[in-house]
Amino acid sequence: MNTRKQAFDSAMREIRKSGINAKRNVKGCCRSCISITLPTDEPIIWHYGGQGKAFTWRDDKPVLVYTPAWDNEKTLDHVFFNHSKLVAESGQITEAGQLVLDVFKKHGFKVEWDKTTLHCLEIVF
Repeated sequence: MNTRKQAFDSAMREIRKSGINAKRNVKGCCRSCISITLPTDEPIIWHYGGQGKAFTWRDDKPVLVYTPAWDNEKTLDHVFFNHSKLVAESGQITEAGQLVLDVFKKHGFKVEWDKTTLHCLEIVF
């Protein structure tokens, strides 16, 4: 049986293998300056890891990187992924968008998202 970390890593790998760029813990001073350095011609999901939002896995739990284990480490119950090219100009979810939803679900994660460009994908652990 897969651990939660293995399931998450498998989902991210499967998304990448399908041709969708998938990144975790993208660093920068803010989310808007990061979008300048990311590819714009292909579907992408990315988790913002700047300003103390980077996460790792300890004891099969997602935790914030900056919180030391001895200082009541902050366990996460969800993370947000920004995205591009998951929704068409018509407002309909693209094939890439549906694939991302299906892959996370297949690996046991709930995704909360209104299927618009305005909101992040929330991956619930």
